[in-house]
Amino acid sequence: MKYCHNCKVLIHGAPGKCPLCQNNTTSPPAGMQRPVNADYADYPAVPLKAPQMHLFLRVLLLCSAVSGIVCTVINLIFIETGLWCLFVLAGIACVWINLYFFIRKRKNIIKNITYQLISASILAVLWDLFTGWRGWSIDFVLPIAAACALVLLMVLAPALKIAAADAVLYVGAFIVLSWVSMILWLTGCLHVVFPTLICFGIGLISLAALLIFAGKPIMAEIRRRFHV
Repeated sequence: MKYCHNCKVLIHGAPGKCPLCQNNTTSPPAGMQRPVNADYADYPAVPLKAPQMHLFLRVLLLCSAVSGIVCTVINLIFIETGLWCLFVLAGIACVWINLYFFIRKRKNIIKNITYQLISASILAVLWDLFTGWRGWSIDFVLPIAAACALVLLMVLAPALKIAAADAVLYVGAFIVLSWVSMILWLTGCLHVVFPTLICFGIGLISLAALLIFAGKPIMAEIRRRFHV
């Protein structure tokens, strides 16, 4: 047991330096020495996961498994109705993919929005592709998802006091995605135009807002990252 006169704390073990202020430690003054068999912990026990959230995820996983199994059994009994259980299983898988990214990136809201946008767009294209490709994924989902992500990020960035340097790359990626929808329209890949035009307009507004309110930090961040 050692004592730091600067921090006025007892330190377990026999370190030569205080872990708080790095000053030299000494023997504890009279009356401050703890009993050898004192029952205390050096550090508080911090659970890695909240028990309530862990239980919620287990219950949700059980409900998903039950739903998938029940639908599959019913579908096999009435097999003449087609293999519609595959859609149920695919839907459950999509929910868990998005939930996985939401939990993994819950501490960084910008990354969370980015991962949700990317996963939702990819899953929508796959659904459209494996169900006969009607184009609804690129006509509606991609531009609407990009527009929602842009609006959400532009609202949350000042509300959460997110630095412009931290948000510039993600906002730039969303703006580029909104322009991708415009390119798909110009190349004749789209059948419905107004979601893409709305998304493109929101992208231009977001770009103008960034340049007006955070032009200098953005340019400084671009020079720092690309060594310009």
